[in-house]
Amino acid sequence: MNLKFKTFKKTAAMAAVFCLIGSIAYAAKIKGAPAESSLEIVKRKAINLLMQSQKRQAIGILTDYISTETHRGLLKDAREYRLKIAKKFLTKEAQEAYEMSLNLTIENPKQAAKLSTECLSLDPENLDCLIQRLRLLYRNQKAPLKPSDLEGLNKYFESPEMNWVKISSEKGLPDFKSQTFFKKESGKLSEDRLVLYILEIDRSLVAKNFSKAKEMLAALEKDHSDWPELSYIKNRIDFESAEKEVHGSSEFLNQYQTKCKNLNKSIARKYRYDFDLCLRGS
Repeated sequence: MNLKFKTFKKTAAMAAVFCLIGSIAYAAKIKGAPAESSLEIVKRKAINLLMQSQKRQAIGILTDYISTETHRGLLKDAREYRLKIAKKFLTKEAQEAYEMSLNLTIENPKQAAKLSTECLSLDPENLDCLIQRLRLLYRNQKAPLKPSDLEGLNKYFESPEMNWVKISSEKGLPDFKSQTFFKKESGKLSEDRLVLYILEIDRSLVAKNFSKAKEMLAALEKDHSDWPELSYIKNRIDFESAEKEVHGSSEFLNQYQTKCKNLNKSIARKYRYDFDLCLRGS
């Protein structure tokens, strides 16, 4: 490793750290938390480790803290902080490999897989790279993945019903249609909540609960009219529910495939957590 690369790694790590420093003081301001929170100490230790590019150890001490903390506010803060650290890139090369992998997911999945592997070789604990690797495995196999494929990811999800990565990778299992992943809530959906919402639409379709699927699809369209799957799922509901006579099912399938072939990269990235993006009509 040459001096220039070493210097860059340190600079990248420090840039990631400065984004996190501001949240340390927040722990002491949480209602009901001790005036001098042990979480502040843990965060500082995590920052020092991150500055030395020791992300695994930084995540580890936060995980240890989470396993023993009982205060809800501090627990929530610690989980969010761990998530931020896990998503920070240690090097420019790792981030570039990830970005290119995202861009090639639909048009060149083999090259996308190589790039996700490259990202993880440079930044083994990077959460987005881990998710991208799993997403590509799922899209390639088109079958439920093994529990070992989820290794390193499960700890980032507070409860099984919120583990959208696991749920996404197990959509082919028989009990998928009997589960519930999302309940109505107000406000704009976060990335995690959006993917759970999409999973609930998929589940409703498998369960042939077309009225619920239509209701959820209409609500989703208000804030996410650019989701590439909207038209395809609308047509699929009409076709499968036979609520009205449907002609040209092959035509709307061709339209869907054409849209995906020419999909804008920014839209594909926006919905990167939808594991079945542009696969539903295949």
